Amino acid sequence: MQRLDLTDEQLVEKIIKEKDNSYFSALFLRYNEKVKGKCYSMTKSRSVADDLVQDIMLKTMEKLHSFEGRSSFSTWLYAITYNHCIEYLRQNKRIKFDDWAEIIEIPDTITESDMDNVMELRSERLLLLLEMLKPEDKALILLKYKENFDLKRIMYILSINGESAAKMRLNRAKKRIVAFYNQFYPALKE
Repeated sequence: MQRLDLTDEQLVEKIIKEKDNSYFSALFLRYNEKVKGKCYSMTKSRSVADDLVQDIMLKTMEKLHSFEGRSSFSTWLYAITYNHCIEYLRQNKRIKFDDWAEIIEIPDTITESDMDNVMELRSERLLLLLEMLKPEDKALILLKYKENFDLKRIMYILSINGESAAKMRLNRAKKRIVAFYNQFYPALKE
């Protein structure tokens, strides 16, 4: 059977069940350029993107047994890709959390419908966006939109002094996650 005729999930199944890594070359051929493009968009360096693709594909092969099929293979691979790129940038001090504005455009204002769009993402996509946030921003978003806590309770849990400070931090966190949503899932906005 032609390996390129198999679906991603069939290829993964063959790799795992038959312990035949030669099927991985079909996945590599299918996703190499897409992953490279995503790496380039994060690093703005073709040589770094080339290196990261190799690392990501190796990491993907090592973690393939943990792929459960709850999302598509491509979504799972892109989560590995973005997380690996972010970790690379952090380790190489190429970005800090506060440098995101230089990489993506943070909106000046957002609406609750913007946040509704973000929170309606499938869980693996939402988790990817949340992982890109500062831990404090992630906590704010989860407390407000997943736990449905009011501002006073959030202030208490996160030891934030003052309602205006809490509102400002929450607004900043919302802007960041909407910016990530706009950057990584633009087709879903329409």
